[in-house]
Amino acid sequence: MSKEMKNLCELVLKTAKSAGADDCRVSFSKQRFVEVQYREHKPETVKEATTQGIDVDMYVNGRYSSQSTADLRADALKAFVVNVVETAKLLEEDPYRSLPDPKYYKGRKNIDLQLLYPGYKSITPELRHSMAKDLEGSCLAAGG
Repeated sequence: MSKEMKNLCELVLKTAKSAGADDCRVSFSKQRFVEVQYREHKPETVKEATTQGIDVDMYVNGRYSSQSTADLRADALKAFVVNVVETAKLLEEDPYRSLPDPKYYKGRKNIDLQLLYPGYKSITPELRHSMAKDLEGSCLAAGG
C-alpha cells in the first residue's frame, strides 16, 4: 500500500472516531482493466481503465453500516465519513455484529502471497498489441 493510500485510510479512521463511531474498518482498492482485441488483422477493441475507492464498515452505538466512495479528496472523504456515522445512527441495532477481537489475529505474519504476476509492469501497450495479433494469426491459421 502506498503512503498516500495509507494516509487516506488513517484520515478516514480518525474522522470516524471523532464523528462518534465506536469502530471502523477501512479498505482501499485500486483496480486496472486492460482489453485489446483484434479482428481481421486490425484493432477492434482497445480499452483501459483504472478505478480506486475506499470502503468503510462502520459500527455506531450497536449499529452497522457499510458504504463506499470513489471521491478521495480529503474534504469529501471527511464529509462522507461523517455522513456514514450519522446515517448509521438511524439504523436498527445489531447486537451480533462487530469487528473481531484483535486477539484472534494478533501475531499474524505479513507475507506476500504472490497473487500478482511480478512481470505485469513490464507488459507495454505495444507488447499487448503484438500478443493479440499473434493470437489472432494463430487462430486464423489453425481454423480460418
